[in-house]
Amino acid sequence: MTSVAPLEPDHRQSGHLAAAVPRVVALTGGIGSGKSAVRKMFETLGVPGIDADQVARAIHQDPLHPANKEIARAFPDAVTPAGTLHRGSLRARFAIDAAANAQLKQILKPYVMSAIGQWTRAQSAPYVIWESALILDENIPADRVLVVDARDDTRIARIQARNPDWPIEQIRSILAIQLPRAAYVSAAHDVIDNDGSLQELQQHVKGLDRQYKKLWERA
Repeated sequence: MTSVAPLEPDHRQSGHLAAAVPRVVALTGGIGSGKSAVRKMFETLGVPGIDADQVARAIHQDPLHPANKEIARAFPDAVTPAGTLHRGSLRARFAIDAAANAQLKQILKPYVMSAIGQWTRAQSAPYVIWESALILDENIPADRVLVVDARDDTRIARIQARNPDWPIEQIRSILAIQLPRAAYVSAAHDVIDNDGSLQELQQHVKGLDRQYKKLWERA
């Protein structure tokens, strides 16, 4: 299993009056595995969660955000006259062009991590959930890695259900640019097999919540 460094190693001993920063569970897995469903289940149990993709989207759709100047320099044809990333370009270009995808991620990463770190420090729960497909690709620091896994045919069916206009060739291209399932699983502290029922998924999440609280409520 790949070791993952925690967020700011000394952040929990920053002073007698300082509030402890929550532990971080990095929730990851390939597209269509069910990460968002798992995060929302944790949230129903009172665990704060944040979606890194939504944070990134808010950044690249904000014409005043400094990240968009960098994106415009790197990809002038991918930016609108208003100064935001063209909607649909993530799927149409960056999801199938590995080099462009890597460059865009490097531009966005410091801004996304800064926003997520600030959000995390504002929480008071024993632990929080960071959802991102890029936890392992980008070596994002966390206290624990939780991988949601599912068979490729299950994932493709889920992607098609929510994006009926996507050609199967495009879906397979997106899967191909991501890490293989075995790489996710080998790097995990915990794995959720999401090929079963919704009820089974809920029970697994509840069990992990109990486990994490036992680990960290008195840490």
